[in-house]
Amino acid sequence: MDYFFAQIEERENPTLKNQPIAVCIISEREGSMGAVATCNYMAREKGVKSGMACSAAKKACPGLIMVP
Repeated sequence: MDYFFAQIEERENPTLKNQPIAVCIISEREGSMGAVATCNYMAREKGVKSGMACSAAKKACPGLIMVP
């Protein structure tokens, strides 16, 4: 599946194309805590990886757009 869910987001919202994006899983128990489910190749080039904490992903790639 590689980055299937990120591709769907790009297809549904064309303004996201050519931008680093990550699809995140947000934990309701922990408030703003969450993890990257998948990301596009542009985000991967900046060091973002699946399973990474959303806060760490944002530090690795300050321009990262996170979608739920």
